[in-house]
Amino acid sequence: MSFMRAFALLFAVVTMLVGAPLALAGNGATTTTTVYHKIAEREETGLPCGRDADALYNILITYDYITHTTTRPNGSVFTITETGTIVAWPPDEYSYLPTYTGHYSFSSQGISTAQSGVSPYTYRIHLKGDDGSNIAFASVEHLTIDPNGVIHELSLDNC
Repeated sequence: MSFMRAFALLFAVVTMLVGAPLALAGNGATTTTTVYHKIAEREETGLPCGRDADALYNILITYDYITHTTTRPNGSVFTITETGTIVAWPPDEYSYLPTYTGHYSFSSQGISTAQSGVSPYTYRIHLKGDDGSNIAFASVEHLTIDPNGVIHELSLDNC
């Protein structure tokens, strides 16, 4: 699971399990919007749909992040949007592989109550290699937390 997917899952779970009970304590809706620009993160991971599935890449992601949350007496609603650029280059042991540059986007929405919550999210990557190759990857996931607190997750990845 990539850092961005893990973060989205964590945010969704926290919003659904903590945000909704807090919302029950208030009398009205409160709304917050948070915007961050040019966040830079670096990680080492494989590329989805890449030529060598075992190869690790150094990945630099620079993105803008917006989250919008409305908390109501009966639950909460949130939206997360990220969009940015990716540069992915192979370490020396994989120097035969191309360097990729491109764009990615991430979007998640969620609705929660004190008893349950639901959050679908999408993740898209479009990269072009310095050798002319292309990577196009899309992931759609759906997270549900039932009234017993059990997390159900469905995922569909497509190259």
